[in-house]
Amino acid sequence: MSGSALHEEDRVRILSGRQQINSTTVSVTPDRRTLTVRLALTTATTGNWSMSVITRGGWERPLGSFKVTPAALKHTKVPTVSGAARVGAKLTARPGTWTPAATSFGHRWYANGQAISGATKSTLTLKSAQRGKKITVRVTAKRTGHVDGSAVTKPTSSVAR
Repeated sequence: MSGSALHEEDRVRILSGRQQINSTTVSVTPDRRTLTVRLALTTATTGNWSMSVITRGGWERPLGSFKVTPAALKHTKVPTVSGAARVGAKLTARPGTWTPAATSFGHRWYANGQAISGATKSTLTLKSAQRGKKITVRVTAKRTGHVDGSAVTKPTSSVAR
């Protein structure tokens, strides 16, 4: 934070509804124009927050506002495809693992990088149109209140007869 006549006992406070997080001072420059603070945001809920500086004398000066958004789901284990890559066989998408834990999954199957029409379930029965092509599936992990995450499997071997 920049200002003038800043003091090591000044602090930054952020508020959202009834949740409040106060900073700890890391340093103040010798000219007292820059205050460096640390805020622990791991417990910050999503939504709009206001920020202010509280001086050592107890005065509060608003600094502005910002929005905390939920992190996208991330895979901790990549999705995979199981089954034989041959015409007539069924492939199954295994979702992998996600953080935070997903509550549902979407699927989109591809042959050589091109979307397969109507192939949006966790399984795919291979047709002659996929012969000679490598198959992948994009798994989209979903959880209410979070940004969806997605990952693509490694391609299968080329689909055989």
